[in-house]
Amino acid sequence: MMWDRFHDLEKYLEKLFFCSQDIHNIHFSTAQVELRLHGVPELQRLAVCSFPSIQQAVDTCTAIMQMGIPVARMEFMDEHTMAATNKYSKLHNAELPSLVIELNGTADDIENQTSMVEALTEEYDVQKVEWATSTEDRAELMKARHAAWYATLVLADIQGIMDNFNLVDAAAFVASAGVFFLASALHCELHHIVLSFVQYMALLPTFVNILNTYSFCNLHDLSWGTKGLESSDGHGPKAGGGKGNFKDAVEKKKAEEARKAKEAKIKDEMEGAFQRFRSTLLIFWLLCNLGFAYTIIVLDVNEATGQQGLAYLKFLFYTVAVFNLVRLMGSILFLFSSFKLKIFRCCIRGTMEERIRAKAKRRSQHPPGHIV
Repeated sequence: MMWDRFHDLEKYLEKLFFCSQDIHNIHFSTAQVELRLHGVPELQRLAVCSFPSIQQAVDTCTAIMQMGIPVARMEFMDEHTMAATNKYSKLHNAELPSLVIELNGTADDIENQTSMVEALTEEYDVQKVEWATSTEDRAELMKARHAAWYATLVLADIQGIMDNFNLVDAAAFVASAGVFFLASALHCELHHIVLSFVQYMALLPTFVNILNTYSFCNLHDLSWGTKGLESSDGHGPKAGGGKGNFKDAVEKKKAEEARKAKEAKIKDEMEGAFQRFRSTLLIFWLLCNLGFAYTIIVLDVNEATGQQGLAYLKFLFYTVAVFNLVRLMGSILFLFSSFKLKIFRCCIRGTMEERIRAKAKRRSQHPPGHIV
């Protein structure tokens, strides 16, 4: 009989051990299994106690533990957590440091524990105590505890945004990014910005780096790779038909070769000087970039937050915002001037058309040769 029950127990335990395939392994492991059963209490009561300060809530918790009151659960939430849970779960709890106390037991035990808890909380100037016995009321009070973690995360994100919000920074951001959309909308070309803004912003850092590097490494050629293609040596003088001394021709050829060798030497020296200048300039530019990066990373550090490059980024941000605002003003002035020009043209056109119509009317009324 006992053996059958033991096999039944092994079958139930086999469902708990997902990775085990051998019942004998479960048989040996059952010697280390400790099974604890907690009965369902006859009565449960939950209380949310709000205190004026955190210290009073902590002192109340300490007193309850020292008095030996058998509370089933006791948890603490400060005023910020209570405010976050109220906003997150649409509750109306007091936004004060609070203790969530759960009592389990028989009806008599619950009454005794309730009276003792109420007496202790009153000693520490409790502001508000909400008791709940039914399942629905307890679930309503436990919403704050269940949502505390998620509510705190949401509150931390919102609080971080509000703490870091700066009206000047917001205006600079609008001036930097919003100017493109506003100007394109004024020119009725908003669809171009909408369809290309994301790609442009994604490739902009690459364009900046590649163009800078290419320009500094190719200072010798400013003709887009077409330098020298248009030059031509020509056909030279016509061969034959000339008269002269052979010795003079040889001397002229030697002089021409010496001149070309001298020009080639001067050209090589100039090209070497230009190459040294380009290399020096490129190395100097790289060293300046390294020094600039070192300044931003090491020297421009906020001691309070540890963030790097804030001063430089703000300077760059505001500078771009000012330039974009100037460009926007120019765009608006262009629209205004072109609008005024269109109005002026319309007025002139209308006046001229009126004159033409009046002249045609007079001609129709008084044809040529008619004597008034």
